[in-house]
Amino acid sequence: MLNDVEDYWFRVLGRDDSAGVHLVEGDEGVYVLGTPGTVRIRVQPGLLTDTLLAVHEVGLDTLLTNEFWAKVFPEGAVLGPSRHHYLKDAGQLPAYPSARRLNPGDHLALNELRAGCPEADWEESGFTEEPGALFGAFDGTRMLAAANLTLWNGQHADIGLLTRPEARGRGLGTQVAAAAASHAIRLNGVARYRALDTNQASLSIARRLGFTPYGTNLYVKLP
Repeated sequence: MLNDVEDYWFRVLGRDDSAGVHLVEGDEGVYVLGTPGTVRIRVQPGLLTDTLLAVHEVGLDTLLTNEFWAKVFPEGAVLGPSRHHYLKDAGQLPAYPSARRLNPGDHLALNELRAGCPEADWEESGFTEEPGALFGAFDGTRMLAAANLTLWNGQHADIGLLTRPEARGRGLGTQVAAAAASHAIRLNGVARYRALDTNQASLSIARRLGFTPYGTNLYVKLP
C-alpha cells in the first residue's frame, strides 16, 4: 500500500532498512526515522563519525527520544518525536458540511482564528509555511478550526491542523483533516499526517480517519 512512501524514505535515508541502526550523510541537521526494528539517521556533512560514536550500542528506543539527541547535540533544537501516518484511499473519508476549502474572502476569519490560538500552535501546525490549500470548519461566520496542506515529496500532501482552544474536543479537527486529506488524495494520490507522540488528541484523528502509521521521527536543527 505504501510503496511510494517507502521509496521516498529510501531516497532520503538510503535503501538499507534491515534491522539495526543505519547512518548516511545528507542535508543540514540530523534526521532520525524509526520503523519497527530499524532506526535510520541522516546527518549533515562532517558529523557522520561523531554521530556513529554517539549511537554505538545505544538501544533503538533511546534513539527515538528527545532527551538522547539533546545530550548529543546540546547546541541544537530537537523537534519531535512525532509519528507519521499516510492515507491513499479517499473513499473512506467522511464529508462534513461545516468544513470546506477556504477562499481569499476568508482571510479575516483565518486571522481571527490565529489571534484566538497560541502563536506556538500556529507555527507547529504549519501555517507559517506556504500552504497549497486551506480548509476551515465554521460556526456561522466564525472559523473554529483550520487545516493546511504543505509540501511533502514535492506535493501539497502534508496536513497541519489548528483548533481554537475553547472549541477543542468537538471533532472539528477531524472535520478539517478529512477535508484536507480528501483534497490531497484526489490531487496527489496520498495524504500525510504527523503529530507529536505526546499529542494523543491529534493522533486519535489519524486513527479515526483510517491513516496507516509509518514510523517515528525526530529532527535536530543545528546552528
